[in-house]
Amino acid sequence: MGIYKVRIATGNFLLAGTFSSISITLVGTHEESDKKPLDNCGKDFNPGAVEEFKLCSRRWLGDIVLVRLHKEPYSFYPTDNWYCSFVEVVSPHGQRYRFPCYQWIEGYRTLELREGKGQIVCDDADSPLLLEQRQAELKHRRECYGWKEFAPGLPRCLAVENVIELDCNTMYSFTKSTNFLLRGGNAQVELWLKGFLSCTNSWAKLDDINKVFCFNKTPITEYVRAHWREDTFFGSQFLNGVHPVVIRRCMELPCNFPVTPAMVASSLGESTSLHDELEKGNIFLVDYKILEGVPANTINGYQQYIAAPLCLLHLQPSGELVPVAIQLSQCPGPDSPIFLPSDSEWDWILAKTWVRYTEFLVHEAVSHLLLTHLIDEAFTLATLRQLPMCHPLFKLLLPHTRYTLHINIMARTLLLRRGGNIERAMGSGLEGTKVLMAKGMSCLTYTSLCFPDDIQERGVDCIPNYYYRDDGLKIWSAIER
Repeated sequence: MGIYKVRIATGNFLLAGTFSSISITLVGTHEESDKKPLDNCGKDFNPGAVEEFKLCSRRWLGDIVLVRLHKEPYSFYPTDNWYCSFVEVVSPHGQRYRFPCYQWIEGYRTLELREGKGQIVCDDADSPLLLEQRQAELKHRRECYGWKEFAPGLPRCLAVENVIELDCNTMYSFTKSTNFLLRGGNAQVELWLKGFLSCTNSWAKLDDINKVFCFNKTPITEYVRAHWREDTFFGSQFLNGVHPVVIRRCMELPCNFPVTPAMVASSLGESTSLHDELEKGNIFLVDYKILEGVPANTINGYQQYIAAPLCLLHLQPSGELVPVAIQLSQCPGPDSPIFLPSDSEWDWILAKTWVRYTEFLVHEAVSHLLLTHLIDEAFTLATLRQLPMCHPLFKLLLPHTRYTLHINIMARTLLLRRGGNIERAMGSGLEGTKVLMAKGMSCLTYTSLCFPDDIQERGVDCIPNYYYRDDGLKIWSAIER
């Protein structure tokens, strides 16, 4: 016989508390306790509260391996949800056990919690009770998180149609939902004030682009306004812009990009040649072959067009990267000339603008939407369906999957649908974006997801001023350790 002390923590945020009746069962290696109501004087389980309860047991339970939290109706109070942070148990002999929870308990149910230490399945081999708990937890999760196909060639996703079907543990918090709505509302107001919300016409002159920056000016936006036409700024974006993942070292020109030494001689300088610079590893290529054959959209009655450019860049002795040749299709010929810095100013600017436009399409559809959101959702679902809470990998991965399901469902309902933002605003449209993502998925390899291997494979391990690489390798190293 002895007294067990039980401490229970409720999340410290709005609506985390509960009016429900909470009971507990302690499960030890020898015995399990009777189900005991947790009730102190006054209201229990308020947001931010850490409360202690004393449980009298007539039997020695052994080491505590599980706790069962029972959430049940209380009086006339309506059903609510409760966010439990953790349960801590101190035995009559002073042994302390901690059971992390950090999740919502919705409605009325019983939740089993294990100790916080990481356990793989072979660690439970001698305990049928823990093996049963592990399998029961995964069975429940697989019922909650099912798979479905969103579009051919894309990763499968969560089988729900709207965010209201999500459980509380995968939905945005109240605070995050509020911030999200406020930011979205502010953006709509800003677009309306700038005249973009209902605008269906082209800009009359290039200076009209300044309207984009009439609010929220920053040193970066001012720098972009001043330098966007410069070749050095254009080249730097392949290293440290929004999409620094396509540039690769070029040791031999592709057969469909017939750049001659004479074409680029003036760009490379008098003391070298194209052959020499290729051998030195100073020539780099950005190839958008993935866009070849992607259907273009029609927006406000205007047919859109999609290029599939090749862009050759030179690393100068100063360490700056500049473009030296651009071809806007994958098929060379009279209808697909090679543009050079020696061409007229506006021909060269227009060629660079088409490259930037294709960069946006590939970044948004492949690197962002597919390789960040949709691939992450597949890993998130696999984690939830295959790894119990006690698994060490579950503990490592879960914080990085928070809100993934919610934001992806919003993307599918607001962006990737008929009449959505992608169909209304992107040159690839809805069908073209799906085709582009499927192409990106078909060439995805595990190695391409491993940062150091990707840097090595693209031959950009030594290019100077590549801060994306430098910072990324530090983050990779920290995660690997």
